[in-house]
Amino acid sequence: MKQEETHALVGAPHDALLSGHEAAAWLGMSEYTLRRWRCQGRGPACVRVGRLVRYRVSDLAAWAEAHAQTIEG
Repeated sequence: MKQEETHALVGAPHDALLSGHEAAAWLGMSEYTLRRWRCQGRGPACVRVGRLVRYRVSDLAAWAEAHAQTIEG
């Protein structure tokens, strides 16, 4: 994903549905990791729209906040 596309996702509405590619970019991880974590039940909540897997921005933000770690040193 291009840098300008990634920056456009920063201001996405919290109820927007993102593709796996867009969600991975929003979280700063690879799409493969996001897909693998989804299959393992470790990733953020997702919804199915027909055959498509989508992620709500609000779910991504909540998941990121819950899994944030403070680095001291």
